[in-house]
Amino acid sequence: GTATYFSPEQAQGAQPDPRSDLYSLGIVLYEAVAGAPPFTGENPVSIAYKQVHDIPKPLNQIVADVPKPFEAIVAKLLAKSPDLRYPTAEALRDDLRRFRSNQPVQALADAGGYPAPGNAPTIANATLAGTAVAAGAAAGVATTAAMPRTQAMPQSAAAAPPDSNSSKGWYILAAFIALIALVVGGILLFRALRDDTPESQFAMPSVVDQPLETVTVQLQDLGLVVDPVPDPTATVIPGNVSRTDPIEGTVVTRGQTVTVFFRPLATDVPVTDVTDMPVAEATTKLTADGFSIASVVPEQNPDIAQGNVTRTDPPAGTAVPQGSPVTVFVSAGSGQNAIPDVTGQSQAAATALLSGEPFLLDVSAQTEDNATFPAGQVVRTEPPIGTLVQTDSKVTIFISNGPAKVRVPPVEGLLEASAVAQLQSVGLVARIDPVTVPFGDPNAGRVIAQSPASDQLVDPGSTVRLRVGKAAPAPTTVPPTVPPTAPPTTAAPTTTVAPTTTTLAP
Repeated sequence: GTATYFSPEQAQGAQPDPRSDLYSLGIVLYEAVAGAPPFTGENPVSIAYKQVHDIPKPLNQIVADVPKPFEAIVAKLLAKSPDLRYPTAEALRDDLRRFRSNQPVQALADAGGYPAPGNAPTIANATLAGTAVAAGAAAGVATTAAMPRTQAMPQSAAAAPPDSNSSKGWYILAAFIALIALVVGGILLFRALRDDTPESQFAMPSVVDQPLETVTVQLQDLGLVVDPVPDPTATVIPGNVSRTDPIEGTVVTRGQTVTVFFRPLATDVPVTDVTDMPVAEATTKLTADGFSIASVVPEQNPDIAQGNVTRTDPPAGTAVPQGSPVTVFVSAGSGQNAIPDVTGQSQAAATALLSGEPFLLDVSAQTEDNATFPAGQVVRTEPPIGTLVQTDSKVTIFISNGPAKVRVPPVEGLLEASAVAQLQSVGLVARIDPVTVPFGDPNAGRVIAQSPASDQLVDPGSTVRLRVGKAAPAPTTVPPTVPPTAPPTTAAPTTTVAPTTTTLAP
């Protein structure tokens, strides 16, 4: 899709054919071996020029041990003239198979390295200069140039197994597999695009650092749709284009939308007056002035020709930042009206508007669930808003019932956490009312009852009361009461009193 892989005929705007795809595959194969494409440049234009006029550097000057037959195949693919390339992908496939089996390849025979396959018993170890083939093609010569020969090697050496030829490194195998895949892809792509005319596809031109108005006209003249997008951080002059998407050099198709980034002017600019212009011309003018088209809305206006602009929003002359969206209203002539936007209005207000002047529509109403609009407000119309309809046409307005009802799930018997999670999953709120249950009761921590009951329909966000068992505290164990034991009584010691003897005086 870029100039790096263009064929010369594509770069010149000529009719491509399957041989153009083979040239592009040759570029890929060259790049896989050499590590870089044959033609590079500062911009796509310089690369396209080299595709037409320059000759690629021979592969053997980049990779010294590249096999000569393989180099010949690549050089034949890169011939400037399609007539000097392989005529079909099948012919290329056959030559690659010959290369894989160490048989003479047609590309080297065409370059004069040895006779065509099947006509000679030996292979000349020729040095294929891709420059010679490409130079002859660039000059318009119908025959290929004979290549300088080196000493011929015996057929037995040429027929040695691939493993014995150390010069064929691993990159040849990888490139061969890649080439086969690309050949198939190229054929399929060509068949998919074969109905396109040559003028329908072209390289995206370079428009960076040019005035937005100039770029818009240029791209629209090429058949592209321009979508201007402000790029305040750009370093180009205000009002100029900073970049595009797709970038320059990319193949684009007529009718494709191209995003054009530009540095907006520092000050607000007035909205361009496009009243009574044809809608295509008006949108082009607004786009070129840096405004984006928000939408194109038809409306009845008997004073302006059908298809011409009646007004814009913001109105013409209003100063707004460059890049602001502008709605363009287009005359639908007389006798037709665009259904106005009545969303969010009450049924009575919407009916009065639609059935009154200038619409005079036959209005009916239906209800439907809607979580966006509150109950009683208009959700939509059928035909849709903006549709052009004749006077007296039927239109249905749909009135919101509010959000759809939610069915309460059964949560009795569940643990509290599980019950709360189930309610929240359907948009309901749980309220926990603890209920004391005896210690050890199996309902402890579980929902004993719920209100509303399961399967009832309620509004989203409604509260469901859950009675959850809460175990009573565990009973305290008290040891049995033992009467106090009286301390033993200690008897006082007995004192023996000696008898008193009384002596009487004589």
